[in-house]
Amino acid sequence: MHEEIAALDDQQRELDDLLAARPDADWHLSSRCEGWTVADVMTHLCQSDEIAAAGAQGSFEEAVTRHSPFD
Repeated sequence: MHEEIAALDDQQRELDDLLAARPDADWHLSSRCEGWTVADVMTHLCQSDEIAAAGAQGSFEEAVTRHSPFD
């Protein structure tokens, strides 16, 4: 399981590096996902990584509840 967590960490660092140099205005641009901004896609990716990591650590249900849009 440590390999999976390390892979998620690596993915997050790579994504951070890609986005660090972008201007703030880019968060509001449309993405290739119809109806989603860059910020929407990034939120989805980050939440998915957090839920995957939580599942590996035994707290999947808590993470899903924390990120549920249906509160």
